[in-house]
Amino acid sequence: MRFWKRIVLVLLALVAVCLLLNAIPIHDKLVVGYTTNNKETRTLADYHEAEITYHRHPRSVVAMASDSSNNRQCDMGSCFDYSRCEDGFKVYVYPQVEEANLSPIYQQVLRAIRNSKYYTAIPEEACILVPSLDTLDRDKLSKDFVKDLPQKVAQLDHWNHGTNHLIFNLYSGTWPDYVENIDFDTGHAILAKASLSTSSYRPGFDVSLPLFPRSHPDRIGQPGAIEMYKHTFPLKRPYLTAFKGKRYTFGKGGEVRNSLYHLNNNRDVVLLTTCRHGNDWTKHQDNRCKGDNELYDKYDYKQLLINSSYCLVPRGRRLGSFRFIEALQSSCIPVSMSNGYVLPFSEVIDWSKASINVDERQLLQVVHMLRNLPEDQLLLMRLQTQFLWDAYFSSVESIVLTTLEIIRQRIQPHLSNSLTAWNTYPGGLLTRPEFSTSLADFPFFSNPIERLSNQGFTAVIEITGPPASTSLVKLIKTLSQTTRLKKIVLLSNGHHIEAVQLPNVHTPIVIEGRSRIIGVRIIIDLYCVINSL
Repeated sequence: MRFWKRIVLVLLALVAVCLLLNAIPIHDKLVVGYTTNNKETRTLADYHEAEITYHRHPRSVVAMASDSSNNRQCDMGSCFDYSRCEDGFKVYVYPQVEEANLSPIYQQVLRAIRNSKYYTAIPEEACILVPSLDTLDRDKLSKDFVKDLPQKVAQLDHWNHGTNHLIFNLYSGTWPDYVENIDFDTGHAILAKASLSTSSYRPGFDVSLPLFPRSHPDRIGQPGAIEMYKHTFPLKRPYLTAFKGKRYTFGKGGEVRNSLYHLNNNRDVVLLTTCRHGNDWTKHQDNRCKGDNELYDKYDYKQLLINSSYCLVPRGRRLGSFRFIEALQSSCIPVSMSNGYVLPFSEVIDWSKASINVDERQLLQVVHMLRNLPEDQLLLMRLQTQFLWDAYFSSVESIVLTTLEIIRQRIQPHLSNSLTAWNTYPGGLLTRPEFSTSLADFPFFSNPIERLSNQGFTAVIEITGPPASTSLVKLIKTLSQTTRLKKIVLLSNGHHIEAVQLPNVHTPIVIEGRSRIIGVRIIIDLYCVINSL
């Protein structure tokens, strides 16, 4: 009997241990970092599956626990009044109080809402309400910090503990800890915030914003780098990865940046930092500052971006960084190194197609990891950065409209776009899902590169001068070596190509005059203008 009693006790103990382990939240479990070796080639999906998605920041947890502005239990079911939205999705902006000084960037935010199709001047018909009180900068050391904001928010006519209200915020916390505290009670309001952490983000309720500078364009932003530099854009970039920015010798936000010098080789890995920030930076400089500053001044930041394949985006004082959207614009694939950071608009954007997440603790492995990424995905990711920049990040207006559209689709799921629509040209802001429920009805969803691989392409060679047989024959032979080439069309423009002895290649060659080629439908043209032929 004693033997069986011991067996029962052991079994009960094992059951108790199992129950205890299962009770531990996934955030607190240890996830082993991902490594690879030189003999293996890993796809981007492998890296994203292996990344550490949740990394709990103790300071953030303490801050959110003590900050009454975030009701951690809020979701669209418990803290939102759908009855206000029965007549459609309308957004109301409170009239500006005379004594309220709004920063230029917040004025742009409100102007984007007023100019949108969602705006209404009647609060009773509004589904969402936005205060005309500047909530963007809640850093107490900032000139744009509004001191009496808590009292003003509480006095809003339709506040109702924040229900159906939308609060925009770019900067929270202040020196020295920069915790996620916007210093007033947002109640049940939806928070559209930059530098959101996984410990404070309420999925399906809050919206993660990109951190963008005060100089960000209002309505029409600059095009992406591929469009801007299309005539001189390097296909193979000289730098594998680059970074240029501040490092902090005092206060919070320097762990990763202070270690970047270990990886810098001044050849294809250029990682530059400077200690110059603040008026009294010389009081806190260390023995590396002088050399770092001299090397920092030798490189132009924009040239680094457009000449790099990958751009490191380590966290600074806060989780978000301007460099994320700067990398997007430059078609430099951002490598985010900010544990616990909720990427901008991640509810609808598939960032695995345009960025890479690397755990901060894998800093010393990041260069090796980037060198082993498959090159055939590099071009597709680079093109995706340009699409995302143009569609959602190029101006304050596009950022605001993306925020509103995400919230609208939560409220009207029957009129929501698929993730495919959000991540494919022309994007979630321009696609009208009410016209069709089948992706087959939208031909632009198919990737042009995929169409190319399945159907092949036609190369069109335009002859703009008397043909030189040597150059033309060499070009045709080179093109014919392409496995996906379907046909070569010679556009003669009246020149006598018949006099040239064309090479005998497996690809069909068709000679057309200019007036006849106009009506030919070509999937993808390789358009060669040869002046010397």
